[in-house]
Amino acid sequence: MTLKKHSLINFLFLVGFPCYGVGSYLSFKVNFSVGVIFGVAPFLAILLFYAIDMMYRGRVVRMVNGNYGLAMLFLSATAAGYWVALRNGYMGLNPVNTASQSLSMLIPFNAAVVVQIYNRGNTEFNYTTLLLKSLGLLMLINVLGFAAGMHNLVHGFTGRLSLPFMMGIYDGAHLLAVINLMLIFYMSDFRNKPITTALIYAAFFICLAMMANINSRLSIMIFFALIVLFLTRAIKAVKGLFSISIFTMPLLMSFSLLVYEILTLPFFQAMLDRVSKEDVTTFNGRTYIWEGVWDWFLNDRRGLLFGNGYMGQAHIGMLDYMAKLWDGDPHLIHMHSTFLEVLVDQGLLVLLLLYVLTYRGHRHFRREYMDGSQDAPMYAAMVYLMFIWQIDIFCYGMDIGNPILFSIFAVFCVKQQYITRQRLDLKGLPLA
Repeated sequence: MTLKKHSLINFLFLVGFPCYGVGSYLSFKVNFSVGVIFGVAPFLAILLFYAIDMMYRGRVVRMVNGNYGLAMLFLSATAAGYWVALRNGYMGLNPVNTASQSLSMLIPFNAAVVVQIYNRGNTEFNYTTLLLKSLGLLMLINVLGFAAGMHNLVHGFTGRLSLPFMMGIYDGAHLLAVINLMLIFYMSDFRNKPITTALIYAAFFICLAMMANINSRLSIMIFFALIVLFLTRAIKAVKGLFSISIFTMPLLMSFSLLVYEILTLPFFQAMLDRVSKEDVTTFNGRTYIWEGVWDWFLNDRRGLLFGNGYMGQAHIGMLDYMAKLWDGDPHLIHMHSTFLEVLVDQGLLVLLLLYVLTYRGHRHFRREYMDGSQDAPMYAAMVYLMFIWQIDIFCYGMDIGNPILFSIFAVFCVKQQYITRQRLDLKGLPLA
């Protein structure tokens, strides 16, 4: 039996996210650089296989489009931010772990693009289910690790589910939300696939119970808002969703009392065990950080255009006042917001790159959703990430939301003229 190239590539991608999760654990348990390299090893293997294959062929055909260039510009700027931080003397950085972190920014996305290239004519290829299975395997090993007594080494709370193979406790909630939002697209075929559909329902409710145990209020609130829109298909009538997402943070801050009233409703109180007014209205202290960024924007603006490097807020002393509000070193406090972290670390120009990519991604996957294609579930994942990155760090740097987001972006980074496989709907039937 001959092993096809795309089968090997797809298998490596399948195990990529589970390895990425284990790598984040090893980074803090064993050695930081060892963990990083282990985490990207399957993705790196994809790129090495592609490079060797191209050498044997003796030619390279440029199949990527302008979106790929924008993505690489953004990721390269993020990688460069680590070297700026090393130059600035940020604690814990050295040439070895700076190099490993920089490479980790570039490898998963390029591997995802290679997956698209190798499967461009594969009629049996379904990238959405491949990505979902990879994320599902990551969640499975987290559950098994937790059952074996392991816990998150970065961030956690007593009495709440602490998944070990994540960069923090809330990453687990976001990953569960992404998985569940994609699963709802496969829950309506009970007649033809009763066993598979029943397992999908079981997985959905297990993930829901785990989300409640992690107890991330913001992720639960956004998840339920989106799942209602998708289940009722009201999302089709919503206009300007991308523009609305940009104002997630100011809207939440302006309506914090309303958010508190919503979270104290019996439905949410049954799921959440910490709904104090002060915590909710300040989003567990996040608003103190966000207000500090606003003050920087109005009165300081150092690095506004080109950034201050990784954890640039520490270099310019932006959050030194937080020492009076939170215990611990203020130089370790991140922005609790992907877009604010990009703004301060990489600058306004790089942030605009990310917004352009996100807009194009939203436009692409909304079209797939409206057409009912196999890629439609990625629209739900895309929309969730589009909102959550405003108010959490999940999509920045080495947090797993970043490679997930750019693995989704990889779909529209290959020129359409090279994709010869037929577009299929969610049931695997050809689209008109």
